[in-house]
Amino acid sequence: MSDPQRKPKVVVVVGPTGSGKTDLALHIANVFHGELIAADSRTVYRGMDIGTAKSKETHHLLDIRNPDQPYSVAEFKADAERLIQEITDRGKLPIIIGGTGLYIRSIVDNLTLPALPAQPKLRESFARKSLPELLALLRKLDPKAARTIDRKNKRRVIRALEVCVFTGHPFSALRTKGEPKFDVLEIGIQRTRTALYRRINRRIRTMFRDGLVDEVWRLLARHGPDIEPLRGIIYRDVVEWLRDQQRQSVSGTSPYFSGRENRGRSLRGLQQRIMFANHRYARHQLMWFKRDERIHWVRTGTQAERLVRGFLSPPLAPPL
Repeated sequence: MSDPQRKPKVVVVVGPTGSGKTDLALHIANVFHGELIAADSRTVYRGMDIGTAKSKETHHLLDIRNPDQPYSVAEFKADAERLIQEITDRGKLPIIIGGTGLYIRSIVDNLTLPALPAQPKLRESFARKSLPELLALLRKLDPKAARTIDRKNKRRVIRALEVCVFTGHPFSALRTKGEPKFDVLEIGIQRTRTALYRRINRRIRTMFRDGLVDEVWRLLARHGPDIEPLRGIIYRDVVEWLRDQQRQSVSGTSPYFSGRENRGRSLRGLQQRIMFANHRYARHQLMWFKRDERIHWVRTGTQAERLVRGFLSPPLAPPL
């Protein structure tokens, strides 16, 4: 059983998409008897396996929602806190792994998060506006949030506006840091840009070989194009590509339906666009994580082991 007088120890493994977080986290789990908690806003959804590079070896918070069911940061925080305590009580090491920065911050900084449920009609009205229009509106309603929010993430901006409008209070005033609940070691996996891009490209090619387009087609057939998870990176590009193919098919000009050679050329173009989009996304993630000076950056599993071993070692008794 855990010591109620001590904060549970938690290891957090972060890094950009394709950097090898899962392999590093699994290595740490094997050495230190850990269990992995996924901090990813897409792997929570069933049926979204290929486009999220979902690893079934992750132990917790995979496949807990259907794609048409919302899942908020506040829900993740509650689920992760419960799991951290359960894992600690089993004598295991909780290891949070993910690239969704806000999910990570919600645990590390014990964020107080608005419990306001989604407002579909309000979101729909915001979704029709451009990102610059939304940011201009947020600057009027909540200048502090406008300065700190991920300005390229339309979904996050809409959520901040939703809270401002519905509650009548600034989003930034409702999302505050609290006293940390856990003793946390944050480890970031470091790659050269060339190596990272190479890993990303290899991952995207594997996704296409494994049936990414078919996976998106099935999601569209079952849930339609308007569910929030399909607006994420990779999925949104495939959705738009499939829409283009359908429009061109009606007009008789679709390369997708006009022969194997043309279809292959069209798919290669889509694959290239997704690779470049993931390069940009990885750079953005790195900028987000690099702002946190608490993260210890490593290149090897041996370096990570050394950090974790020191983190878990009991402090030396003071001299008599």
